[in-house]
Amino acid sequence: MILLEVRNLKVAFKSEKEEFIAIDDVSFSIDKRETVALIGESGSGKSITSLSMLGLLPRNGQVIGGHVFYEDKDLLLLDQKELQQIRGKKISMIFQDASISLNPSMKIGKQITEGLAYHRMMNREELKCEALRLLTKVGFHKPTEVFNQYPGQLSGGMKQRALIAMAISCNPQLIIADEPTTALDVTTQKQILDLMNDYKQTTGTSILFITHDFGLVAEYADRVIVMFGGKIVETADVFTLFKNPVHPYTKGLMNSIPKIEEPRDHLLTIRDAVSEEAAYEGRIFAPETFSADEKVYHSPSTLIEVEPGHHVRFFTESPEVSNI
Repeated sequence: MILLEVRNLKVAFKSEKEEFIAIDDVSFSIDKRETVALIGESGSGKSITSLSMLGLLPRNGQVIGGHVFYEDKDLLLLDQKELQQIRGKKISMIFQDASISLNPSMKIGKQITEGLAYHRMMNREELKCEALRLLTKVGFHKPTEVFNQYPGQLSGGMKQRALIAMAISCNPQLIIADEPTTALDVTTQKQILDLMNDYKQTTGTSILFITHDFGLVAEYADRVIVMFGGKIVETADVFTLFKNPVHPYTKGLMNSIPKIEEPRDHLLTIRDAVSEEAAYEGRIFAPETFSADEKVYHSPSTLIEVEPGHHVRFFTESPEVSNI
């Protein structure tokens, strides 16, 4: 059953001189109890997609097309007061840098109880008890001590746990995790992701997991959406995508991952990936077999279903493009 559906989302950033399209015709859905991974390089549009869904774009950013449906409501048509009733309570977000997401001048306990007080009817004692329960749930062995500490007194992993406690405080139906483990060491990274996965299994919460790490996607995601240049270029369930990646950009991302069984002197890079539309006469991405000297150019197509549930953005309508 679909929990959230994004249809033809288009986001632009405007300056005095020009307008830059950051998200172009992005459509996807998230089912209940599902973890969907949104993957791509930095600048591919992953975070902007999530921020636009919740009305959190910076001032020069604007949604210029599309819909985001949640519980039969289009989030893009709601005013700030209506969105505040959804943010944190129904849909919560874990940002990638806990150091700047937490208020350095406010104790952890105060930051957790602030959201609880806004969305749930509790007195002061109930708020503290619930905050301590949440801190215990996310792995703190001394929750009272952490409750009274400032963010600067916590390690990176502890700050991230505190953010997760805030995100799950109102039992949301959807958690948007925007690269929540980027600044953490490998051991802490696994602990944080296992914590989120356990929470999903026990509560049925859905997760939109934004990342650039295919290794994490393989372990934690149910379905994968690959983004490049503000567009979705490939989407499939996690097993299908790893078994049969089709788009050259997806293959490039996978091939850039170091493999223990295949030692290399140099890591492979993604060839022909360009962000300027002037290159290749408007082609946002060119497969490896394509060169700027070619006489024939094709515009990016719509997503095409190459097998059940597996959609790819080709550059011609010809199936043989899948062999690139």
